[in-house]
Amino acid sequence: MLSMSWLIQRRLRATSRQLQSARADLAVLDEQIGSLVDDALDLETRAVVADTGHAAYEHRQAMGHVEAINNERQRLTRRIADIEASQDQLLDGLNRSSARRM
Repeated sequence: MLSMSWLIQRRLRATSRQLQSARADLAVLDEQIGSLVDDALDLETRAVVADTGHAAYEHRQAMGHVEAINNERQRLTRRIADIEASQDQLLDGLNRSSARRM
């Protein structure tokens, strides 16, 4: 049982590192989203004021970037949830392993 507990603890440490990295990536994405949304709003204003095809094109391009990064954020959020679920399973396994030793 000791080796099982050791293996679970090792996996928990790896999972913790993955979770920390994914959360840091999410924080970066959130900062980027804020900046991209601000840029898109500026370009939208320019498109309305300028009333030119090029300004409207730039706005559509900016909105495409916002959509792409939002999709990446959703993917990363799902990955974090998966890692957290895996971590919960490992913790449950560690608790079961500890209970058997008692």
